[in-house]
Amino acid sequence: MKKKVCLLILAVATVLIAQSCHFFSHNLTRSETPSEGPRDMGNPVIPAERDAEVRVIEQPATIQNATVSALLGAQKSSILGSESWKDPVGFQVGAIVPVLNIGKSMSLRVEANLSMQGARWEYPDLDGRTNLLYINAPLVVRYQTTSGLFGEAGLQPGLLLSAKDKYEGTKDNYMDHMNKFDLSIPLGVGYEFKNNFGVGLRVIPGLTDITKDEDEKDSNFVVVLRGTYTFLKK
Repeated sequence: MKKKVCLLILAVATVLIAQSCHFFSHNLTRSETPSEGPRDMGNPVIPAERDAEVRVIEQPATIQNATVSALLGAQKSSILGSESWKDPVGFQVGAIVPVLNIGKSMSLRVEANLSMQGARWEYPDLDGRTNLLYINAPLVVRYQTTSGLFGEAGLQPGLLLSAKDKYEGTKDNYMDHMNKFDLSIPLGVGYEFKNNFGVGLRVIPGLTDITKDEDEKDSNFVVVLRGTYTFLKK
């Protein structure tokens, strides 16, 4: 009986010793195999994966991808003030450049566009149209969803390039009666398609007096339907 018990204990001990040797040998092999690449005692080498993670953390994507969007829009403009000026149809052409990401969904965009504005006017014995040509430089913050829907708002400084009065077949230079600087608030919504095309509707109320008439204050008001195409730089 004692002999059987001793043999059983010896067998169990042999199994345990074998398992211990196997475990020790496996750990030794793992410790000898470099898991983080070769090391230099003075300059430890960081693995490529960990280096990529460090770069993502230390250098967040704040600069927008290099893109330029061409802009073409049809707009109705008016001049708001003491007079009732009818809305003519004009056009807008320009470019949009994203310059900065603000988080995953927001971006800061700089634009430049030529805008044909103005208004038709009527008096009891005369009617005509005032044509205004502005170069505008909107600075806009856009929030865009992953589906392509976006909303945007910002500030739009503008410089008057030309002012003409047309009536009864006559054209007069009206620049002497106008203030050259204009400031407006662009507010818009739109949608960016997967094929780089986009559409948007923007309302642009003016903040500043556009005429030099001290008795009246007139400001621009523009509603524009815009189409864009984005060129991606490789």
